Amino acid sequence: MRIERNTHDPLIPLHLFKNKDMLLWDLMAFVGMGFYISFSVYIPMWAQGILLTSALAGGATQIPTAGLWYSGSRFGSYLSKKRNHHLTAVLALSFALISTLVLLALGMTPNYAFFIIVGALLGIALGMLLTTSQVGVSEAVTSNDLAVATTLNRLFNTLGQTIMTAIYGLVFNIVVNHQATKLGLPSAKISGLTNSAVTSDSKAQLLIMHHVLFAGIKSVLIVAFILLLVALVLEIGNIHLTRIKKQPAQ
Repeated sequence: MRIERNTHDPLIPLHLFKNKDMLLWDLMAFVGMGFYISFSVYIPMWAQGILLTSALAGGATQIPTAGLWYSGSRFGSYLSKKRNHHLTAVLALSFALISTLVLLALGMTPNYAFFIIVGALLGIALGMLLTTSQVGVSEAVTSNDLAVATTLNRLFNTLGQTIMTAIYGLVFNIVVNHQATKLGLPSAKISGLTNSAVTSDSKAQLLIMHHVLFAGIKSVLIVAFILLLVALVLEIGNIHLTRIKKQPAQ
């Protein structure tokens, strides 16, 4: 930071971090990809480890998300032009929150079709959110800072994936290890639920292991829900503050 502050041509001009609009859009990029990791990693695990689908069917839960991401991007661009970027972000975050609530409300063995439906909604929501964040950043900075600011937005995108992957993994392992220890099960057996390593266990023990795995997955989704909720509150708060500033003085 000392070098960047004093150099003539810094890699990241530190004055950008005083731009609250840019930082808010960078947060949206972080949240969008950070949330996506929870779905892309743990929903296939849910399908394979608990619904006992094949690896192919587990991976197929991600197809609707990828397929409708582009549609969400186009819809987000259209909505931003008709309304504004911040309202589009609020709508996208609301879609994602509702989708996560549906997942949290499902029992341990839902119909596989729910994963497809929720994945489609999330594809639209994430397409809207991430595209809007990129456009929002480009409009929040001057032309001189445009290249650096858009690249920084992509960095926050990547940081969302890496940091939240670590946090989800930590939460998942803590919950699973705690539940397994309480029930006297080796945690390694829980990890084997997505392959044939546990086929010799009794049905009763398999059911217990499924409950432990489900507890871990549900804890990850709760963290993802909180992440989305914080972002939504900040976005709504920003809209409210902007409206107050625009009101003429009495």
